[in-house]
Amino acid sequence: MILFFREYNSGSLYIGYLTKTLIGLLHRREIFHYAHFLQQINNAFSSSSLSAQAALQNLLLQSGAAPAEVISQGKGLLALWIHRQASASDFRDAFVLAALLTTLGAVPALLICKVHKKALAQPVGPLE
Repeated sequence: MILFFREYNSGSLYIGYLTKTLIGLLHRREIFHYAHFLQQINNAFSSSSLSAQAALQNLLLQSGAAPAEVISQGKGLLALWIHRQASASDFRDAFVLAALLTTLGAVPALLICKVHKKALAQPVGPLE
């Protein structure tokens, strides 16, 4: 039993837990951004919604799609575009979080190194 804890508590459980937590956090942030973007274009008469749909419909018309398919595929492309934007915003949040955690961890590490160097620089008196 002691060997089990010595072998598996050496960081692998911590790394696994941290990875699972970060993946869950990324997924939650993606859902948050997706809902936020949908809320912004949910109103069918808003200028941002109309311009996004018009741009996608023009793109489909230029690619040779039939007018009936343009409307149905335009909404699907808009949903796909929103999903990709939410994923990109999610990873941006992850990089900001990683930078913050790195900064918060680097400051104490630098202070510990400075204190450790001072302790090594002090002369040790003769033993009596």
